[in-house]
Amino acid sequence: MQTFTYPQSDLDRSKALLRVLGSYWATTFQAKDQMASYVQAIAEGAKQNQLNLLETVAAISRFDIPVFHTENWYPITLHKKQLNITAANIYKFDQNAITFDNDGIAIFDGVALTDFYTFPVTAELVDAGHIFDRLLFPTVDLISGVDFKIDRANSAILFTRNPFDIATVPRTPVYDADNTLVDEVIILWAFRANLDYQYVFKQFSYAINVQLESSENAKRLVNAIFDGLVAGGATVSVLNAALSAIFDVPLVLEDGEIVEVLANDRHGAFIATNKNVYRCAAGATPVVAVDQVLRAGDKLVDTFSIIELNRGELPDDFAALAIDKNFTTACFYGDLIFENKEVPLRVNSDHPSQYTYVDFPLGGFPADVAQFFDSVHARGIKSIAPPPDVCTVPDAQKYGTLAHLLDLRKTPDSEPKAEDLPTTINPLQFLVKNVLRNHVIIVTVKISGLGKNHLNLYNIRHVRQLLPPYAGMFIVYTLDGLREGINGENTLTEDLSLFKGINPVVERIPVQFVRDKGVIIRSISGTCE
Repeated sequence: MQTFTYPQSDLDRSKALLRVLGSYWATTFQAKDQMASYVQAIAEGAKQNQLNLLETVAAISRFDIPVFHTENWYPITLHKKQLNITAANIYKFDQNAITFDNDGIAIFDGVALTDFYTFPVTAELVDAGHIFDRLLFPTVDLISGVDFKIDRANSAILFTRNPFDIATVPRTPVYDADNTLVDEVIILWAFRANLDYQYVFKQFSYAINVQLESSENAKRLVNAIFDGLVAGGATVSVLNAALSAIFDVPLVLEDGEIVEVLANDRHGAFIATNKNVYRCAAGATPVVAVDQVLRAGDKLVDTFSIIELNRGELPDDFAALAIDKNFTTACFYGDLIFENKEVPLRVNSDHPSQYTYVDFPLGGFPADVAQFFDSVHARGIKSIAPPPDVCTVPDAQKYGTLAHLLDLRKTPDSEPKAEDLPTTINPLQFLVKNVLRNHVIIVTVKISGLGKNHLNLYNIRHVRQLLPPYAGMFIVYTLDGLREGINGENTLTEDLSLFKGINPVVERIPVQFVRDKGVIIRSISGTCE
């Protein structure tokens, strides 16, 4: 939401400007009002120059740089013949409740029938607080979000009523060479317009090869990446800052904040402390409690969480993990799915390789699963050291197959048999403990907790710059089902009525198809007395 304070300085006070010129203009001159209007017009240019200077100074710091350039007065030129020709008026497949047919009602790639009046605008225009029909003594005041909306994606402005139908709006007719009226042009003035000149990218983020649509969250992500690069890697605080910017999740701003209110309203959830108020999505669940003292950078909701595997452990409620081609070798058709549950360990002691072959159930294409265990077994055999010679300590022999790794014997002296191996195994816990624990972290994301201004989720790839070359990160998205509660005490009624049941199905079998072999008596158990 835009905020504006009036008057901000003496540039907003015409009488103060006259006094600066001298007492003659402020008190003696007969046309003081005319002079005041003149100096006020000059002051408007000075105010814009002052605003440009402040933006230039702020652009020195990546923390203070403004996301958008602000123009106190920005002209919007509208042509009557350009009414409803923007991309915002084109039917799209992703719109709901639209059936494309040949009756002229909804034709794909044709003009849509909407309740709005749209005109094209420059791609730099992002937002404006108000729009007036003239600078001095305006007769029309259009409010953002009520009377108009700027569609940034389609470079269009949407009005709830056609501005050309407003009689008091000044317009300029356009004639062709034959003096025929072909168009009308009106100029509206946007107050405190935000223009996207890509300040953050041109000033800072080009250096880290990150170019996003300008927004506050994009700026936060760029700053988090810079913080990580300066610090030498991805600390927990840096990862939290980067992920919170992508998912539009607030973090605690100041040390020592005390939680005072946890509540929900029609805009979602909010958390109020003694210093700040934080807005969250309705699907986000707070992870803080009232009267809890917070530190700067702490998470407030459970939209995302970072699971470190350095201890070789994983939460029990983590269902499964899919290993894609980025973690496996070539020639796999799809992902291998390791579930977090106990499954039977299958043992083949008579494998043609003369080494005990073991495997366990995995999700994925059967051919991929078979190839995975064949590859693991073959590599294990290849890693086994040759038999020790007389000068080598017997313990120097190396066993490398999966069966050798799972062998329960303390001093194995032969190939393990089924009785030497565990009967069950947890595939995911085994993977975490033996493979992923030293160089992989897992980030879980609850989709229902994403903020309305979250960045496109593919932008999480930029976090790669913060991770060492040997480290990886899994992103696990949780899709929550829609839930709706009904209080049936006062809203539900129940009526009882009788209805006739359906007739049972009758099937007749001819006698010649029935064979009776008689009764056979067998002794199941007995007792001798």
